[in-house]
Amino acid sequence: RRTGSSSGIVYYLTENTAHQTNAAFLIAAYLVVKMQWTPAQVWAPFKCIKPSPFAHFTDASLEKGEGSLLPVHACLQGVTMAINFGFYNPATFDHNVYSLLGRREDENLHFCTPLLAAFSAPGRDQAEEAGIDTHPGPSVKHWAMGKTASDFSTLFASRGIRDVVTLSNDSDEYGAWAFTAQGV
Repeated sequence: RRTGSSSGIVYYLTENTAHQTNAAFLIAAYLVVKMQWTPAQVWAPFKCIKPSPFAHFTDASLEKGEGSLLPVHACLQGVTMAINFGFYNPATFDHNVYSLLGRREDENLHFCTPLLAAFSAPGRDQAEEAGIDTHPGPSVKHWAMGKTASDFSTLFASRGIRDVVTLSNDSDEYGAWAFTAQGV
């Protein structure tokens, strides 16, 4: 609610914790990005809800674990830092490119900065272990899941990317060595 305003926003959804967490983040991110509120200002009304109905976010990899759990307010701080450091500019953000490259069945990557990409796409062995067909053919939906570092390096070269963060173990086909061998 804005100061002096008699109107407010009421957002109602199910009791599903994941849905509540996503909704809170989206509303709060809008206030941070568009209304230029600080994460502390945005999160203040949510802090008083006890017990907290919100889950922590995790990374998008196939790996499971508690090492990368982030509360919503930490994600909002990350959004603010990305704007402050110029990693995210709402005025120049290309939603179409983000949507295409970010889909798991396509490239499954995101640009942290114009010249730095982060992605998590398992190698062929990991994809097949997860039940994803990586063999060429018209029925393959998840074709990016079987791509190699060499395949991704072509995309990176076309965008001038020389630095890549992989969310994979150094021992697999997406380790640093795989990209260094391709000049990335």
